[in-house]
Amino acid sequence: MMNASRLAISAGILSVALGGVSAAPAQVTSTTAPAPGSALALQAQAEAKNRESNYIDLNAGVGYATNPNLFAGGGTDSAFGRISALAVHSVVSNRTSTDLSAYVENQTYTSNGGSKQVFDLNGRTRYVVNPRFDVFGNVGFSGDIGGQLYNRFTSVPSAPPPLVVGNPLPPIDLLDPNLIGLNRRQYRLNGQGGFSYKLSERDFVNASLGYSRVFFSTGGSALDFGTVTGSLGWDRVLSERKTVGLRVVSQRTDYRAGGDSTIISPSITGTARLSEGWSLSGAVGLAFVDNNTLGSTERSTNFTADASLCKSLEAERICAAASRTSQASVGQSVVTATSASVSYFRNVGSRDTLQLAANVSRSSGGNSLLVADRSTYYGANASYNRKLSARLSAGVEGGVRRVERSGASVPTDASASIFLRYRLGDVQ
Repeated sequence: MMNASRLAISAGILSVALGGVSAAPAQVTSTTAPAPGSALALQAQAEAKNRESNYIDLNAGVGYATNPNLFAGGGTDSAFGRISALAVHSVVSNRTSTDLSAYVENQTYTSNGGSKQVFDLNGRTRYVVNPRFDVFGNVGFSGDIGGQLYNRFTSVPSAPPPLVVGNPLPPIDLLDPNLIGLNRRQYRLNGQGGFSYKLSERDFVNASLGYSRVFFSTGGSALDFGTVTGSLGWDRVLSERKTVGLRVVSQRTDYRAGGDSTIISPSITGTARLSEGWSLSGAVGLAFVDNNTLGSTERSTNFTADASLCKSLEAERICAAASRTSQASVGQSVVTATSASVSYFRNVGSRDTLQLAANVSRSSGGNSLLVADRSTYYGANASYNRKLSARLSAGVEGGVRRVERSGASVPTDASASIFLRYRLGDVQ
């Protein structure tokens, strides 16, 4: 899913926690970061300096990939040329934070691959109405084919450090190997809004309502599905650095081919701000699943959990995350989605930056031919960037991807490229 440059989060990596550090789209979105109106979030907001950033990064590169579209038969290795643009608008004050980003890319292959286009558009805003009440909203729209977006860094190291307030509310959006295995153009549209209210010096409530839709290009519309998600949570501050809480999430998915599924997930949550910029969050709970598709009704109860450990400093950011949950997938199925990821960013001196990301995501279960009993995605990528001047930089990128479906593996895609990047607008 493509809710990232961010962000996604998104995502590995946690895009909410790492902002411009993570590969897109967000691969894990924690549900237990500080609530937008919690004491921890309000303190982070108060500590943030007013800032505004507006820029467009133009990128051009050439490279080689062994199986860029993750075809099952392989044999599609090719040199390629890639051009892309990333536009960012970011504003932070002591009451408002807004981040808008747009990433578009064209990649042209020399060997029977033609040209492929992907994009990722995101917007996020939060407004503190008063010390007791704040509201937030997120929107996103992305288009991908063969999981190309999962192999990109759609933000740059010089992007301003993100405000670590987080959106603790669902939907949880994990990379779904079943979608990548289809190897066809897919789109994801999502939106979410909510609020947090301070009941007392120690107690906060929050609620959200959101919608996401996965749909496909011509010939795949029968696979489309949409999900409405609502949540209600309560957090209690135990100390200046720790909170605990309860949260209930309800998701209803309707499949274009017929049928529906409902997932209700209560959980216990907790957050902690550690020393040296470290933060820890986690949740444990259950998912009660009711799937009414393919002429039958299936009910199940599954264990859910997620956790993240992140460090955010000016020159270095790292985040490790893991999650297990139930979520809707193609083929009118509900699957158990498990993911682990890590993202890393570091300033290496005054001119060089390094970014790393790795992710393992597994989907198990399902009840149709489109969803294998077990599908797993493995991915890792890296980028090294060196400033040649205030606006011009050059670098190298590389990545490895692999998909396995119930014992049958797709030939690994290994890619490497060199690039030039030029910035229009603000420089740092």
